[in-house]
Amino acid sequence: MGNGQPEVVEELTRQGFTDVTVVGRGGHALVYRAEQPAFGRTVAVKVLTDADLDPVAFERFERERRALGAMSKHPNILTVYEGGVTRSGQAYLVTEYAPRGNLAERVARRGPVPWPEAVVTGIKLAGALETAHRRGVVHRDVKPENVLLSDYGEPLLGDFGIARITGGFVTSTTIIRASVAHVPPEVLAGERPRPSTDVYSLASTLLTVIWGRPPFFHEDEAVTPLYDRIAREAPPDLRSRGVPGAVCRVLERGLAKRPSDRPPSALALGEELQAAQRAMGQAVTPLPFVAPDGDHDAGPSRPSEPEARPLRGVEPPPPPPPTGPVRGEARRRRLRVAVALTAVAAALGAA
Repeated sequence: MGNGQPEVVEELTRQGFTDVTVVGRGGHALVYRAEQPAFGRTVAVKVLTDADLDPVAFERFERERRALGAMSKHPNILTVYEGGVTRSGQAYLVTEYAPRGNLAERVARRGPVPWPEAVVTGIKLAGALETAHRRGVVHRDVKPENVLLSDYGEPLLGDFGIARITGGFVTSTTIIRASVAHVPPEVLAGERPRPSTDVYSLASTLLTVIWGRPPFFHEDEAVTPLYDRIAREAPPDLRSRGVPGAVCRVLERGLAKRPSDRPPSALALGEELQAAQRAMGQAVTPLPFVAPDGDHDAGPSRPSEPEARPLRGVEPPPPPPPTGPVRGEARRRRLRVAVALTAVAAALGAA
């Protein structure tokens, strides 16, 4: 993908990095692969491409650095090594390099992920999200593209660049910056992201890698119909593809339209996936999370209750809207949604 910005490559070389090569591009950042001979390792270097960082961009970058740094001890969160600002004023972050790409690329190369493998991945990511939530961090953009694969095939949750940290800077453009296909209905309607947002997005991610595409997404279609399906349709039924009902029920509950109908936490979602493994006679994957005080836990949140809560059925989708004219508050709400979706479509077109 080329060598990127010469002044950045020169600066990284001066700091001891070698073989600096661009491996990824985003709207406001370049990602380089580089060697760090002093430590005998390959790293990824994420560099913001804006030389003059506006306060919003710099705060977002600093938020990602703080979030990753605080949680790097988790085995399923991307490890951050260091970060700073170049002489030309460009912020950078040095992280571990994930040579196997991400889950979206894995699906593109090899097809859908077998459900047993997806369940294992989901349990590990649930532990990663529980770790983040216990530190007051909501990821807000969980999707297959943001789940990297380590040298050992371990899923690594990365890209906390739009994460919301409790007590920190909060962006008001959540709808535009997140990936619409994995965003729950309440966030698309303008509500603030919460841990239940990540629960929904993780369930959407798992269904996506098992099915081969996002649950409500159709190719070459406008954003408005996608929103309508996210808000009203039930997720696709994977039972016809050989996915056990125990697994389908967990994913369907995670994708519930109302946050109160989803598992109450990422940990609870992970425990329900563990219960599905038990129901299918599979070995149970440990669910690691790290509490703010540094305590580790590789099992259920209540060790005295080894069995996870029984799985519950899926609430039916909300009824379709009335066929007659829409009046009053309903009309105003639809207008607000239309404005938000116009912003989404513009942002996606510019990405």
